[in-house]
Amino acid sequence: MSSLTHHWSKLLLGLLMIFCLGLSAMAQTITGTISGTVTDATGGIIPGATITLISERTAEARSSTTNEEGRFSFAAVQPGVYTIKVEQQGFQTLERKGAVLSANENLALGDIALQTGQVAEMVTIVSTGPVVEKESSDLTARLTADQINLISTKGRDITSLLRLIPGTSNDDDIEAVGEGFGTNLPNISGQRGRSAVATIDGLNAAEPSGNNKISMTINQDAVGEVKVLRNNYAAEYGNNGGALINIVSKGGGKEYRGSAYYFLRNEALNASPFFSNKAGLKKPLYRHNIWGFNFGGPTPLPKFGEGGPSVIRNKAFFFFSLEKPHTITPTDPVFVTMPSALERVGDFSQSVSSTGTPVVIIDPLTGQQFRDPARATPNNPQGLNIIPLSRINRSGQALLNFFPLPNAPGGRTLAGAAYNYVAQQSVDVPKHSYVFRFDLKPSSKDSVYAKAQWWTSDNLGLGTSGWPSGDANRWGILSHYLYTDNGWSANWVHVFSPTIVNEFNFGMRHDTEGFIPADGVVDTLTRSALNYTAPQLFPKNNHLGTIPRATGWTSVAGTPANINWLDRWGEAGQDFIKPSFADNLTVSRGNHTYKFGAYFERLLNGEAPGGQWSGVFNFGTSSTFTTSLGNTGYAYANALLGNFNSYSEGSARPFTNLEIRVLQWYGQDEWKMTRRFTLNYGLRVGYHTPLFQIDGQGSNFDPARYNPAKAPLLYLPFCVGGTPATAACSNANRRALNPATGALSTNTNLVGTFVKNADGTFVGDPNDGLVLGTDPTAPRGYRITKPIDFEPRVGFAWDLFGKGKTVLRGMGGVYHTPRPGGGTTGGNLVNNPPINRTLTINFGNIVNLANLVGTALSSPSTVNAVEVQSHTPAVYNFSFGVQQDIGFKTVVEISYVGSFARHLGEKRNINQVPDTARFIDLHPENRNPFSAVGQNGPHQTGALDANFLRPYRGFGDINLTTWSATSNYNGLQVQVNRRYTRGFQFGVAYTYSKTFDYGKDDDSSDVSLGRPYRAFNYGPADFDQTHIFTVNYIYDLPDLSRRWDNGFTRALFRGLQISGTTSYATGKPKTFGTGTALNWTFAGTASATNITDFTGGDINARPVLICDPNRKPGTFAPDGTPYLIDTSCFAKPGTAGSIGNLQRNLIRLPAIFNTDLAMFKNVRLGENREVQLRWEMYNLFNRTNFTDINGAMTFDATGRQTNTTFGTPRTARSPRVMQVSIRINF
Repeated sequence: MSSLTHHWSKLLLGLLMIFCLGLSAMAQTITGTISGTVTDATGGIIPGATITLISERTAEARSSTTNEEGRFSFAAVQPGVYTIKVEQQGFQTLERKGAVLSANENLALGDIALQTGQVAEMVTIVSTGPVVEKESSDLTARLTADQINLISTKGRDITSLLRLIPGTSNDDDIEAVGEGFGTNLPNISGQRGRSAVATIDGLNAAEPSGNNKISMTINQDAVGEVKVLRNNYAAEYGNNGGALINIVSKGGGKEYRGSAYYFLRNEALNASPFFSNKAGLKKPLYRHNIWGFNFGGPTPLPKFGEGGPSVIRNKAFFFFSLEKPHTITPTDPVFVTMPSALERVGDFSQSVSSTGTPVVIIDPLTGQQFRDPARATPNNPQGLNIIPLSRINRSGQALLNFFPLPNAPGGRTLAGAAYNYVAQQSVDVPKHSYVFRFDLKPSSKDSVYAKAQWWTSDNLGLGTSGWPSGDANRWGILSHYLYTDNGWSANWVHVFSPTIVNEFNFGMRHDTEGFIPADGVVDTLTRSALNYTAPQLFPKNNHLGTIPRATGWTSVAGTPANINWLDRWGEAGQDFIKPSFADNLTVSRGNHTYKFGAYFERLLNGEAPGGQWSGVFNFGTSSTFTTSLGNTGYAYANALLGNFNSYSEGSARPFTNLEIRVLQWYGQDEWKMTRRFTLNYGLRVGYHTPLFQIDGQGSNFDPARYNPAKAPLLYLPFCVGGTPATAACSNANRRALNPATGALSTNTNLVGTFVKNADGTFVGDPNDGLVLGTDPTAPRGYRITKPIDFEPRVGFAWDLFGKGKTVLRGMGGVYHTPRPGGGTTGGNLVNNPPINRTLTINFGNIVNLANLVGTALSSPSTVNAVEVQSHTPAVYNFSFGVQQDIGFKTVVEISYVGSFARHLGEKRNINQVPDTARFIDLHPENRNPFSAVGQNGPHQTGALDANFLRPYRGFGDINLTTWSATSNYNGLQVQVNRRYTRGFQFGVAYTYSKTFDYGKDDDSSDVSLGRPYRAFNYGPADFDQTHIFTVNYIYDLPDLSRRWDNGFTRALFRGLQISGTTSYATGKPKTFGTGTALNWTFAGTASATNITDFTGGDINARPVLICDPNRKPGTFAPDGTPYLIDTSCFAKPGTAGSIGNLQRNLIRLPAIFNTDLAMFKNVRLGENREVQLRWEMYNLFNRTNFTDINGAMTFDATGRQTNTTFGTPRTARSPRVMQVSIRINF
C-alpha cells in the first residue's frame, strides 16, 4: 500500500468514527490558521520555498512549502506566538518573529518578500502591534495575555474583561471569581444572554440547564488569552445563535516559569455603600483572601534504545495552576417588616396597614371589631383591636414567633418608616480551582495536549443560588450551596501532508450541586422546636420536618418578611457532558482552503427536586376571603387566629432528568480569488432533539387535545332559598352544588374542587388535554421541530490597496440556538399533574387542616406547557466594516453590525380570566352567591372564583412557552487597539446601538393575551444601552532613576506601572409592573367613584403615561433620596374598560460611569525573579451608580400617586473597593 493510500485510509477511518460514535458531546476547536504568500522584491510569487513554523513557547516546528501560487498555510495551529522562517535558494533567509495567533484566528501574513542573496544570510523581522486581518470575514475581538495579566479585574474573573470588547453590555461588577455557581455572560451584539456560549479549550463551559452563565470556572492566572467571535463567524463554528467566547488555558514552555500570589480585600479599605450610609449601618463584613500559584515548563522524557537510556527534551511540557479564593461579600441591606412583640400576643392597637392607616381587626365570629377589656390601657380603655389570649392559635403564633423581633425602633408607625427591621448579610464562599495541562510532541507530524480542571464553590448566605423569588423578603434564613464542576479535554493534530491536516478533539464534563441548610438552621425551623402541631398533607415529602412557609402579608405596611428558604434543601443535582469527540479536516488546494467537520453532542441535565414540600400558608386578605370565612382584615391577625386564605402543598418531589442530542456537520472554503480579495463561504447543517425527560415523568398541556366535553366538573356555590340581590348568602344557607346530579352538600369547602362519582372516579377527566411522557403518540420532548437546520454563511475580505493596511470586510449568516433554557422546556414540565399536583385548600383554619385534605386532592392546578408545533430559534447576522492600520502600532476597526432573531421563546398564560368576566352586571351568570355585590365604578363585582371563569376548565394558569418572539439589533461597533509594546498599550471600544424585542427570555411571562401585542410588549431589550464606551490602558511609568541615579530613586521610581479602565454606558431600560404580564393593582376600596379593577379580568389596566418620565426632576423624597424619574408622569386610568398605555421598558435607569485603576511596583531579584506589588482601586472616584428604581406606584381614590418612595433608587453598584496584592514571578 502506498503512503498516500495509507494516509487516506486513516482519514476515512477517522471520519467514519466521528459519524458512528454515539456518546459524544460538544467540543469546538480553538486552533487557528497561519497563511501567507512568498514573493520576491518585485512582487513575483516564489513557489517551492521552504516555510518553517516555530512555536516561541515550546520550540515545536512544522514545515511546509509554497504551492504554485506562492502560498503556504498551516492549519490546526495552537494559539500562541510564532516565528515564521522562509528559505529558498538564491534568496536571503527571512525570519519573522512575534507573530501572534489567537484562538480561532485565520492569521494572514500577506506578502512576505525575500531579498536576493545567499540562504546563509539571515534577515530578522520582529512583529509589534496588531495585524490587520486580511483574509478573514469573521467579526472578532481578542483579550491579550497582557490585558489579562495587567488590567486588574475586581472579581479576578475573566468574564469581567469582556466589557473591553465592542458590542458587549456594561453589566454589574463581578465581585468574586465564579460567583455563586457561575458568572453571567454579558449580552453581545444584541443577543439574549443564553445565545452566547463560552468554551474553555474547546469544551463547553456554559451552565448546562441553559442559563447565560459560564459555570465551569477557571482562575484568571490559568488563562492565556480569550477570543470572542462577536457576531458572524465561519461554518466551522456553531451550536448557538450568539457570540462564541473561547477561553484558552496556559501551557508550559521550554523554560521553567512560575508565580505565587496573594490578594487581600477588607472592608477597612472600602468606602461605605450608599444604602448602608442611608440606613446608618456600619460597613458590612467584606473580606477576600485569594492565594495561588502556577508553575510550568518542559517535562524530560526517558529514551531507551541504542546507546543506553537518555533523556528527550523539548518534546513534552506541563503547566499547573492552583487558586484558593475565600470571599466574604456583603449583600444589599434589606428593609423589611416583622411582627411586633405586641402583635405576637394579639395586641394590634398600634399596628399600621399597607395604606399607612391604623388597622381595624374584625372578629370573624361576630363581624365586630375585636376587643379585650382584660388588656385595656388608659390610651385604649375598651381594649379595641386586641385579640383575647384564649382565641390565639398556638401553631399560628409559632409561625409569627419564628420571625426575629424588630430592630429598628420607631419604624412602622403612623409617623415612622415603612419598615421595622434592617438586615445586611455577607455571603461566605470558600472556593478551589485546579488546572493541569500536558503538551506532547510525539513526532514531527503529531501534536497532542490534555487538560484537566476542577472547581469547587461552597456558598453560605442569603444570596445563594436557587433562592426563591422575592429577593426583598430575604432576611436571615441561611443556606449552603455546594457546587463542583470538573472538565477534561484533549486535542490531537496530525499532519498527513503539508496540505492535509486533521484535528481531533475529546472532552467530558461533570458538575454537581448540593442544597444544604446552614448549621443549626433546620433545628430552628422544625415543627417540634416551634411547637407547631398542625398536620401536613404529604409528610413523606418533608423529611426535614420543617414548618410550612408563610406568605401573603400584603396588608402589612412596608415589605413584610416571609418565612422562606431554598425549596431544594437536602437534595442534590448533577449534569453530564458525556465524552465528546469532534473532528476537523483541512485540505489546501491552490487558492482554496477547504475544511470539513462534524460532532455529536449529548448533554444530560439533572436538577434536584424542589416544590412546596413543607406546605405554604397564605394569610393575606382578599375580596373572596370574607369575614365570615375567617378574614380579620389584617394578615398578622389572620395568622394569629390560624385562619388562612389558602394552603398549598406539592404532592411529590420529582427529579428533573433531561437530555438533548445535537448532531451537526459542516463544509467551508476560504477562496483567495486574487492576491487582495478572499471569499469565505460554507454551510453548516444541524439536527437536534428537544430537551426531553429521560424517565418519562411529567406531562404537557396541548390545546389541540383538550375536549371541553370531557372537562372535569367543579362544585358550584349555591344559596338555599335563592341568591340575595346584593348581600352575600348567609352561612346557614350556603351549600356546595354538584352540577352533574344537583345534589347539595353542607361542606362548602368542596366549592371549586372536582366532582366525583359515587365510586370515587372523577366526573370528567382532570387530565383533559395533558399529554403524558409515556404516551407513545407524543413527540419527544413534546415538541415537533424541523428535522434539519441549514445555516449558510458567506463573507469576504478585500485588501483595498494591496498594502495590508486597509481591509474591507462583510459577512452574513444564519445561526440557530438548539438549547433553550432547561427550566423552560423540561424542568417545569416534570412538576405537572398527574405526577405532581400543587394542592390548594382555600379558606380554613390550621387546626382543621387534616379534615380538608379531601378537598385539596381534587382542585385545578397550575401547569406549564410548551408549544407542540414549534421552531428552533434562528438568528440572521450580518456585518460590514473596515479595518485600518493607522500607524503607531495601532489598528482601528469600524463596523456596522446587524442581527435579526426570529422564533425566540416567550411565555404567556393562555388560561387567564378574560376581560369583563368579573363584572356581574355584564355577566350575571358569573355571580357568586357567597359574595356580596360590590360597586367598581359603573360595574358590579362579586364574581365566582377564577377557576370557574377560565377558558380551559379544570386547570389554573396554563403558562405556555411559544417560539414566536423576535428581536432586532442594529449597531455601530468601533475598536481601536495598540498591542503592549515599548511600555504602552491601549484599547478603545465604543458601541452605538439599539436592541428591540418582545421579552427578556424563554422564562419571562410578560406577554399577556387580549392586549396589543406590539404596542404593549415591543420595546428596548432589558440589556439595551444606546452608548457604551470603554478605554483600557497599560503604561510603564518613566524611570526617573535614569536621570537621578541613586539608591533612593531606583527604589522609588524603577519598575512602576499603571493600568486601568474607564467606562461610560447609557442606563438600561426598566419596566414597572407586578406579576405576570406587567399587571397592576390599584389601592383603595372599590366604589362607584373609585375604580380598582378596570378590566374585570386577570390583566388589569396599566397606568397612563402623560409625559416623559425620563426627565430628571431634581427633587428629593422625604428621606432625602433623589428621585431618578419624573413621578408626575404616571396617572391612574380614568374610565372603566381602560387598559392604560404604559409600555414595556420605557424607563431608563441612570447612566453608568466608572474608573478602575491599578498601580504596580516591580522589583527585580536577579535575572529571572521579580516581586510585584499591586494597589488596585475599583470605582476610583466612589461614584454612586444606581442600578434599579422603586417602581411601586400606588394611587388613591382621586388618582393621586401616594407612594413617596416611588421613583427613588433601590440598588446601586459597589462603592470604591480597594485591593492589595503581592506576586512573585520566577
